Amino acid sequence: MNKIIKHVFGRFYWHQHSAQLEYKGSWKNGTFHGKGQLKYLNGTLCKGTFKSGSKTGLGKVISPTGYQYAGDWINGKKTGYGTINYKNGDIYIGQVLDGLRHGLGELHIISSGTAFKGVWTNEQITGAVEITTAHWTFKDKMTEIHAPMVGQMSYVDKSVYVGELLDFSRQGQGTLTKHSGECIAGVWSDNVNVEDATRTDSQGIFWKGSLRNLKPEGFMQVRLPNGQEYDGVWESGDMMRVLSVYNREREPKPYVIH
Repeated sequence: MNKIIKHVFGRFYWHQHSAQLEYKGSWKNGTFHGKGQLKYLNGTLCKGTFKSGSKTGLGKVISPTGYQYAGDWINGKKTGYGTINYKNGDIYIGQVLDGLRHGLGELHIISSGTAFKGVWTNEQITGAVEITTAHWTFKDKMTEIHAPMVGQMSYVDKSVYVGELLDFSRQGQGTLTKHSGECIAGVWSDNVNVEDATRTDSQGIFWKGSLRNLKPEGFMQVRLPNGQEYDGVWESGDMMRVLSVYNREREPKPYVIH
C-alpha cells in the first residue's frame, strides 16, 4: 500500500513490533477508530470500540489460554467495570483498574463454589466482605484470609455464629444460635469444642461446663425450667452420674448417687 487510507472500513494485515496483526473495522486518520476487532498472531482477539488507535469504551478480549475480559476500556487499558473469566474457570464481576480487581466486585471460585464480595485493592480483598460457600456465609471486616478475625457466620441449617474465627472456623470467644432457639456460648476450638460453655437448649434447660463435638463432656451444672439444679458428670453427651441436686435457692437436696 503506497498511500495512507484515512477513512475506511475493511480488513488489513501488517507487521508491528515483530507481531503480525489483523484488523477488521473502521479507520480514521490512518489508525483504528470506531468499531472493529484486532487479532494477534498468538490468537488473542480484541474487539469493541477504538479511538485514535486505542481500545476505548466497551470492548472484549479473548485469549486462546481461556482468559476473557468484557467491559470498559480507557486508553487501551481494562479500566472501569467488567467481567473477567480466568483460565482456571474463576469469574470476577466488578470494578477493575488496568486489568486488576480494584474497587467493588465479586470473585467466584468455581472449583470450591466460594464467592468473595467486597472492595478490592490490587487483586486483594480487605475491609468489609461477604464470603459465601455451599455451607456458610461470612459477613464482616477482614484483613487477611488466614488471620484471626471477628465476624458473623450464617449456615445452611439457619444457625448463626457471631464471634472469633480462624480460617472461617469457630475459634475463640463466640456464640452460636441455632434455628431451634438453642444457644451455645463460650471459648471455641476446632469449630465443635467449647470451654467455659453455657448452653440453653430449645426446652429451656441451661447447661454450664465443657462441650466436645457440641456434646456435654466432664463436669456440668444443669438448671431445669422449674428451677431445679444439679451437678453431674457427662461422657460423649451421656450423663454418667449425678453429684448433687439443688432446689430453687441452690440448697442441697437428698439424692442417691448413681
